Amino acid sequence: MILVTGAFGCLGSTMVRALVERGERVVALARPGESPGTLSDLADHFETRTADVRDPEAVARAMRGIEGVFHLAGVATLTTAAARAMYEVNVLGTANVMREARRAGARVVHTSSVSAIGLPPSEQPADEDFPFNGHLFRHPYPRTKHAGEQRVLDEVRRGLDAVILNPGAVMAPGGDGRSAWPAFVGAVCRGKLPFAPPGGFSMVAAEEFVTAQIRAFEKGTVGERYIVATQNMTFLELISSIAGAAGVRPPRRTVPPRVLAAAAYASLPFILLVKDPERRPLVSPENLVYLNRNLYYDSRKSREHLGVAPGSMEESIRSVVSWGRRHGIF
Repeated sequence: MILVTGAFGCLGSTMVRALVERGERVVALARPGESPGTLSDLADHFETRTADVRDPEAVARAMRGIEGVFHLAGVATLTTAAARAMYEVNVLGTANVMREARRAGARVVHTSSVSAIGLPPSEQPADEDFPFNGHLFRHPYPRTKHAGEQRVLDEVRRGLDAVILNPGAVMAPGGDGRSAWPAFVGAVCRGKLPFAPPGGFSMVAAEEFVTAQIRAFEKGTVGERYIVATQNMTFLELISSIAGAAGVRPPRRTVPPRVLAAAAYASLPFILLVKDPERRPLVSPENLVYLNRNLYYDSRKSREHLGVAPGSMEESIRSVVSWGRRHGIF
């Protein structure tokens, strides 16, 4: 049996659906009180077990009979207000899952992030050997994802059979649409981003993300990292593609970094009034490092070693727009 953590989130639900379609025996790990959401149509085709990854005993119970693990549980929200939750889930929760997977003798694909690689120079994509420069990040997400990788490697040294994937921003439907990249798509569809930030990011098509997960499980080298990136895109290119799929007007220009920074700091008093971390706006001082620079990564290793072919960003963007409208999210 294969366990998928974070199974009802955006990335986890994508993996559960893909594994079920492949005929695998899937166990979806849900948080207490969590519902299948967009996986409701497949509820009869997988087993659900309940555990908070922060609870070692619950994770141990959920791991019974498991031979493979796709670890996708994580907190990936662009606000420092969720710093404690990021540490508890991305670091301590990962340590719990890895320890129990080792004890169960299960093979693991740990989903990290390109952010855990480090902050690359704007003129050159970073690869898996780039030295992590966490001191340049004000945001806890890269630091906790990097620390989570170290917990994986600690268990690898104890005998865990695990591979690390470092995907860019995955454009896939699923979750509640409030966080991750579906929320970004929703903002564009609602006309909330009439301009484009000056930077760019490595984007990943859903199809390529799934293929990379499966190839890593089948043939990835224990303890190795593999960057997954379909296309390095400026935010102007990305937002224009989303706007085209949604049939809304695309932004006409890119905002200069100084103007974006001024807007972010001017809105800070209003941002602090938003209590729910998932509702914090994208344009804020803590996210300027993501918005003002080209954060590009090199996926040659996953293509050459795992045989991962590029997916279609256009198709993934259309699927997210269609999914969001079908479910009344945006």
